[in-house]
Amino acid sequence: QLSTTEAKNILDKVKSTLKKLIEDNQNNLSKAELTYFKRNLNSYHRIPIFYGLPKVHKTPTTLRPVVSCSGSLSTVFSTWLDYKMKLLLPHVRSYVKNSTEIINDLKMLHIPDGALLFSADATAMYTNIETNLGIASIKNFITSHQDKLPPNFPTNLFLLVLKLIMKSNVFTFADTYWLQLAGTAMGTPVVCAY
Repeated sequence: QLSTTEAKNILDKVKSTLKKLIEDNQNNLSKAELTYFKRNLNSYHRIPIFYGLPKVHKTPTTLRPVVSCSGSLSTVFSTWLDYKMKLLLPHVRSYVKNSTEIINDLKMLHIPDGALLFSADATAMYTNIETNLGIASIKNFITSHQDKLPPNFPTNLFLLVLKLIMKSNVFTFADTYWLQLAGTAMGTPVVCAY
């Protein structure tokens, strides 16, 4: 939990750091990206809000924790990260574009008699990704696939923004302020691709 002053200080530092990163990396960004950042950095941004969504299909009813980042500064930069991350996804060996692709692959699969197909789901997958490990994994992936990426992919800027977004997820709950300490920054657009 953070005091109002601590939360404000973190948010102010994040904003000034992001502004400086954009200023220092203007040559690594397209004109459209610069326009996107300049417009959004001069706008009002609300602080993300934490709430719980009831899982009414579960017995007993439980809550799904949600951080709504819509309208926040983290969403501006996380949306850019998500856009850039999508350039990396086709190079991930296990990447599947959509469910139609999976169905087509399964139709081509020869399944021996007696074999079974099954699927699995991860529990709290995003919040269980250790932040330093996740960022290091993305960095290693980019480094090992550098020759396949667009020549102007802003690797350093991408990694700095990713680290800042993942480690600075400040949100409100009622009249209190909180900093997420573990796992993927909840509610930010890049979480699925990450």
